[in-house]
Amino acid sequence: MQLREIEDWVMERHLKQVPGVADVVSFGGFVKQYQVQVDPQQLQARGLALRQVFDALGRSNANAGGNYIEHGDEQYIVRGLGTLAGSEDIENVVVAARGGTPIRIRDVARVTIGAMPRRGIVTRNRDPEAVEGTGLMRRGENPSVVLDALVGAGVASALRAALGHRRPGPRRGRRDRARRRVRHGVPAAHAPLGRHLRGPTEAPAG
Repeated sequence: MQLREIEDWVMERHLKQVPGVADVVSFGGFVKQYQVQVDPQQLQARGLALRQVFDALGRSNANAGGNYIEHGDEQYIVRGLGTLAGSEDIENVVVAARGGTPIRIRDVARVTIGAMPRRGIVTRNRDPEAVEGTGLMRRGENPSVVLDALVGAGVASALRAALGHRRPGPRRGRRDRARRRVRHGVPAAHAPLGRHLRGPTEAPAG
């Protein structure tokens, strides 16, 4: 799961800063997910419905606007951020109240950290588990210039710091194939560049 987190939170943000890159699409790895496993018996004992659990989680994780405050010639925007930071925050979400006593998520469900269901995997050489990022080029850009900028985007040092002893590996074969397509006059809507984060097989937690 760590490999995909590095891909989503480190690599993508570096590559999206490269001129000419429209987006970065990630494949492989395990996407971290907070899972609320509801106990039907506890819901029934407290007279609650599953919809109330969904609504409570949605309300607690939503942002709210509070208009603005005028201060001289300036205006301060007021916002309420309802982002849940972790399992403990989710467990403390209030679903309903009975006789002045709050019924929280932890009273009717178990919160665990797991992974989203996968539709496939990415491998590299003999590594059974890898993560790949494909850079999509903006329309009208020069593929050769964008591909060279992606390779020299300066993300290697950041990735090495995040990965420790594991090193990222660029998929230079794709870059060369993209260049051949351009030289032979074949139009391309996007120019991919994949990088793999090598590491041992990781299983989802929970």
